[in-house]
Amino acid sequence: MTHTLFSSILAVTEAAPPAGGAALKEIIIATLMGGIAFGGVVFLALGHRSGKIHWLQTAGDFAGRQLSLPAWAALPLVVLTGSLIAAVFGLYWDVSLHLSKGRDAGPLANPSHYFILVGLLGCFSAGVLALTMPKPGTKPSPWSVKLAEGWYAPVGGLLIAISAAFGLAGFPLDDFWHRMFGQDVTLWGPTHLLMLTGAGLCLIGASVLLIEGGLATDRKRGNRELTRQEKLIRTGRRAMSAGGLLVALCIYMGEFDFGIAQFQQVFHPLMVMFAAGVALTYARSTAGRGGAILAVLFYLLVRGLLTLIVSDVFGRPEASFPLFLGCAIAVELAALAMGSRVYTKPMQFAIASGAAIGTLGLATEWAWTNVWGIYPWTSALLPEGAIIGFIAAVAGAFIGAWMANSLMLRPRPMGALRYAPVASVLVMMVMIGYGLHQYSPKGLEAQLTNTPAATPPGETGKWVNTTIKLNSDYFDTDRKWAKSIAWQGPGFVVNDLKQTGPGTFETTEPIPAYGKWKSMVRFHKDSSLMGVAVFEPLDAAIPAAEVPAAPQVTRDLRPDRVILQREAKFEGGWLTNFGYFLLFAIAMSLLGLLAWGIQRVSTPLTEEQGATEDEVEKASRPPATRSASSARPLTPRDA
Repeated sequence: MTHTLFSSILAVTEAAPPAGGAALKEIIIATLMGGIAFGGVVFLALGHRSGKIHWLQTAGDFAGRQLSLPAWAALPLVVLTGSLIAAVFGLYWDVSLHLSKGRDAGPLANPSHYFILVGLLGCFSAGVLALTMPKPGTKPSPWSVKLAEGWYAPVGGLLIAISAAFGLAGFPLDDFWHRMFGQDVTLWGPTHLLMLTGAGLCLIGASVLLIEGGLATDRKRGNRELTRQEKLIRTGRRAMSAGGLLVALCIYMGEFDFGIAQFQQVFHPLMVMFAAGVALTYARSTAGRGGAILAVLFYLLVRGLLTLIVSDVFGRPEASFPLFLGCAIAVELAALAMGSRVYTKPMQFAIASGAAIGTLGLATEWAWTNVWGIYPWTSALLPEGAIIGFIAAVAGAFIGAWMANSLMLRPRPMGALRYAPVASVLVMMVMIGYGLHQYSPKGLEAQLTNTPAATPPGETGKWVNTTIKLNSDYFDTDRKWAKSIAWQGPGFVVNDLKQTGPGTFETTEPIPAYGKWKSMVRFHKDSSLMGVAVFEPLDAAIPAAEVPAAPQVTRDLRPDRVILQREAKFEGGWLTNFGYFLLFAIAMSLLGLLAWGIQRVSTPLTEEQGATEDEVEKASRPPATRSASSARPLTPRDA
């Protein structure tokens, strides 16, 4: 057996995609590409500051007229928007490619990687532009950071550049991680999360930059009232910002959206409710009446186009996604009940908004997963999913209300709201820790009976119907799912299993058992996620022998991530734990920097910061004395 495997590996080694890092040649090429792009941006930015390059200012002025913002905010925001669209498109295409085709021959052999890399470089470029476009010797906003003598940078630009730099750092770290621990083949790999988080949190910097640019525009405008067009532009900017934040928060749900979830299902309502709590509470507090619905409409436009292009145009696996319309309606109803207290009592609005999302919003998303969801939420998820979803919605709403109260230049958060970010993050960490725990029952076996099936139209090779006879009735009741899946064929197939007797299940559709396909059945109950392989091909790069779809065979049930992540090396010990801890520390430092930026902008304006007497007086006025209607949020001018 060993000799046969060794001979087979020698025969196909050259054709096997690498399973532990890219070729050195590709790393050098990718590094040079990134270095050239970065050098070009720095050259343009410094040329602009020295007065040798003028067209950046011309482009910024044009963008500023369209967005009613100064050039140093408008052009970076345009660049950032285009870059984030490229990055998120590349992400969903990349996940779909890996799901249907498997590993890459190298990072440059995957076209989706170019969009991700260009997107991250574009995000960083947007930050650099925001740092360098303000005129030398001037402060673009009262909270500007001094970088050098006569050089002041807007806080938002600094946050964008830092966030994008964190995301870019994920590229080399990802290759190093794969070399150490193999290809993890999961969206939730540590370095993958670093890249996703870095890109997504650029939107926080964008929100700060919007506020700084808006204040500069208001000062230039003076006492002139906003025109109807200017009001619509401002509302649209804020709603799109919140909608973009919703898109960013949803990227972590990709494993559930594509149907290859490797973690407890309770994570799904946790992530959906938290995203809704943060983004929609923030949207309603900043964009005013209808802001939550406008944010969701923008989110649905982006997600709908991504799905259309990736699945229908490129023919890759289709991803489902949360609807959020019920959550938006819930937020709007909570705001309608509170009236102007939405702006003067942000703590109360956070509680009301979070509770509405965690009940009405949760119910609508629960129903939506049963209409269009690969892993629908069922009664087996109760009461766990409902409780955790409710807590996540309230935690997210506190963060959303705190962000809005800080970034709309209202007084610093009063009372307990000032502790909302830290408390909410700690609550989420506890719930994430709870969800990460998995119990793997010992001694479970499955007797597989594979019978030939008719090959589906348009397919080739061997397909089988499989009967699974377990030696236990553990998964007979209260299971969250029982599925057959096959991936990387190229293609992706997922279907429900049908229970036909005690401990006995059957596939409802044939599954492939040939070529490069990897086929398995999997079960989820409580915190147990167990599976058994039906067929796995010879993989010379790992190396791993073929697991054939024999007519009848008995195999142990194992934690299903071991089967799904066949290429990964789990025996890292302390080194693996240190790697996770290091990347966790990096992520926490990024969140800390973003919190610092938001806190800096929330500081009331003072004369030392160049504020006018009217602005100082309004900033010191108690919230209850402000003139704010339920139809219009407080603007920087109100502050």
